[in-house]
Amino acid sequence: MAERNGGIVMKCTSCGCDMGNSKVCVSCGYEYPENITESANHIPESMGTSPEDGKQIVEDTSTVRRAEKYSFLRKRLPLLFWLIMPQTIGFVLSNLRWLNMLPQITDSVMAKYVASIAFWGNIIMIATSLAYGLILLIFSKVEANYRKSGMLNLIRVLSFTGFFAPSLALIIWIVELIIAVFAMYYEYQAHSDLVFGVDKALSESWDRLWKWTIRICAALACAICLTFAPSVISLLIAGLVLVVGLIGVIITGIVRIVLLYRTSRSFR
Repeated sequence: MAERNGGIVMKCTSCGCDMGNSKVCVSCGYEYPENITESANHIPESMGTSPEDGKQIVEDTSTVRRAEKYSFLRKRLPLLFWLIMPQTIGFVLSNLRWLNMLPQITDSVMAKYVASIAFWGNIIMIATSLAYGLILLIFSKVEANYRKSGMLNLIRVLSFTGFFAPSLALIIWIVELIIAVFAMYYEYQAHSDLVFGVDKALSESWDRLWKWTIRICAALACAICLTFAPSVISLLIAGLVLVVGLIGVIITGIVRIVLLYRTSRSFR
């Protein structure tokens, strides 16, 4: 209410217009009950939906978005499934070139066959990494870490030029390995975050796979650095560690496929 010229003038709590002595607002038509004389905090039911209705709308919208997200992941994750195995095979074959550093192979006829196999493995790696990176960029609409992994996979493609520059092969390979490690980290983290609210055990499996992956990458890095050592014993150790590391890459690739299959199934 407001006081004017000694009288009391009512204001409409719905639109704020002066009502004079009337109980019906001439502006919005709101009618006050007989027992209401002053209600500064009164909100008519016609003003909008109740808090419960608003909460329900938010929940319904969230449910729709979650269903769309699950449908997208269920259809697109198998694309990664089919790329992992050729990518893993390409990685293993391309790294066989380091065996040519061993004295038992360098001076044998096997050297040219190893170099040829490594070359085609490198081509496979370029093609699969390019496709893998583009698909991860598409996945960035549901998880931000996919974008980081996708960009790193695309950058990783450029590092394969080291195959054609033998004098810089070790430096470029180390740079490529670092890029690959970060690309896998962001990808595994994205998978883990996606399924955390759906299957916590599966989320933890992705975290464990990352820990094993970083150990295998460290072993490969040590092995390849040892191939440049002058000692014959160091070269033999490097060859043994390299073979074991590449077997580890194959095993983690298989585990990665299994986890991706379980991840896609978790969104059904």
